Amino acid sequence: MPLGAVPLSPDILGCGRPSTLASFPGPGQDRGYPGAHIGTLWWVPAPGQQRLVAADYSRGYPAKFPIELAARLRARITLRGWSCATGERLRFCYLPGCQHPIPGLGTGRRYSAAELKAMGDQQALLRPAPPGDSYVGDLLFWQPGLYRVRGYQGGRLIGTVVFGVPAASGPS
Repeated sequence: MPLGAVPLSPDILGCGRPSTLASFPGPGQDRGYPGAHIGTLWWVPAPGQQRLVAADYSRGYPAKFPIELAARLRARITLRGWSCATGERLRFCYLPGCQHPIPGLGTGRRYSAAELKAMGDQQALLRPAPPGDSYVGDLLFWQPGLYRVRGYQGGRLIGTVVFGVPAASGPS
């Protein structure tokens, strides 16, 4: 597999491919940039991407991936995620709201796959906010591959995105 390619298998959850991007309709500096969304929540990846790929992923480090609001978020959204390869839960740490902050974050510390699978929260709880607001945080991918993230509002599924995590460009 070429360096930086996203492994599409195994895929026991049937995730397929990373989500295709659309034009971000919201206010702010990213208006018009390509992104993927669940309701009013948008992830805007690195420029030049055609799909939702964590282009700067490096094995052993949480992946910084802010969420922007295209419109007012009137009710809390809960995000839950899974590895498409194994079905294991993906963990998050989005602020405000992360209940289990990541120890040593921002110090350059590298984490084992077992640590990334245990840190952060099993779900991200995103509070109501005005358009243009954002949530800063991390997705705790522990290996290259596909990861499914679903959004729920009032217990009802409102959308799904699939992140592609490429073979690490940094040291393994």
